[in-house]
Amino acid sequence: MSNEIRVTGNVGGNPEMKPVNGKDVCNFSIFCDEYKYNEEKKEYEANGGEWYEVAVWRPDLAKAVFETIRKGARVDVIGHLRTRTYKTKDEPPKDAYALQINAEDVLHRLNRVEEIVLRAKKIEPAMG
Repeated sequence: MSNEIRVTGNVGGNPEMKPVNGKDVCNFSIFCDEYKYNEEKKEYEANGGEWYEVAVWRPDLAKAVFETIRKGARVDVIGHLRTRTYKTKDEPPKDAYALQINAEDVLHRLNRVEEIVLRAKKIEPAMG
């Protein structure tokens, strides 16, 4: 049984690079929207969502994500799901859990306008 996961969502804040055991790791959060179909209105409506923490361990990918992805960007994250345990700041501290994706790939989704502009530039015939 595999715990591989692929999620699409919006980045919650600018990625941060932090050293872990002598290796730079890029961390960011992602919010994945959930929608449900409203039979009466015949349309989809927002129905909450889920936050995930993402850790990018591969050096080349970590650097690329840190340099190019910003808060609000739409991304696909492919990786393995882990449950991370940590202590809260409460007094006394309590055990808490967070869903973390150890990313193998992060794909930046361009918005529709950006896609159209980029496609137009690529397929526009040279004048001359």
